[in-house]
Amino acid sequence: MHAEKKNAPEHQGCTLLRWRTTLGWGLAETAKRLGVTPRTLNSYESGAQEIPKGRWSLFLHEVAKVLRPLRPNEIPVGLVTVNGEDGFTCIDVVSADNYAGLAISDDGKRGLIASYAINRETGTPYLHRQPFLVEVNRHLFKAVEAWDEDRRVQAKDEAVYHMHRWITRMALKGEIDNPDLATLKLEMNEANEKLKAAKDATADDQARLFEAHEAAVAAFVEALARHKPIQEMNILRDQ
Repeated sequence: MHAEKKNAPEHQGCTLLRWRTTLGWGLAETAKRLGVTPRTLNSYESGAQEIPKGRWSLFLHEVAKVLRPLRPNEIPVGLVTVNGEDGFTCIDVVSADNYAGLAISDDGKRGLIASYAINRETGTPYLHRQPFLVEVNRHLFKAVEAWDEDRRVQAKDEAVYHMHRWITRMALKGEIDNPDLATLKLEMNEANEKLKAAKDATADDQARLFEAHEAAVAAFVEALARHKPIQEMNILRDQ
């Protein structure tokens, strides 16, 4: 996974791609919604061209039309939004199909929801993590509860399902308590992918990428050694 750098063209482009695929919008349909050509949309998603503020606002508006917030006691649908601190601005979109897991901090104020996505550059899957404030995102828990139950029912081996769910929650819980680990892990994975994609690069470039990869791994391992112990009872408690 490449790290999504805030406010950078590649960050918005990656978000646009992830959200539209989560919503099931094709390239041509999304381009039509934004009033641009598929080629221009492709440039947005690759980070080659910055998304104009007007187009980005239009995209958020189109998403909001499809994903209105759940009303109290409403049965959750297959798509939900993650809201920002103001309780209104959409900061992420998660579907029943790409939902991977959710964890809550010990104080119950912060959460982290994970969803599966595809790296546009390499075509490889990765786990996207979105932090959020619990107070303004309580609708998420209805959706997650329904999705978890549906997966439990469909699981061929319920014991394996519960173990996978526990491991995912444990990993996410560790990232909430130790946010530096999440950042360093992203940087390590990014360096690894760049190194793997450099088969045709010059020897000097390969050496530079190898050194960057080794430095990223060392930084992650060093931080891991300082990792705050995770209390099993906190991980397993019902949210």
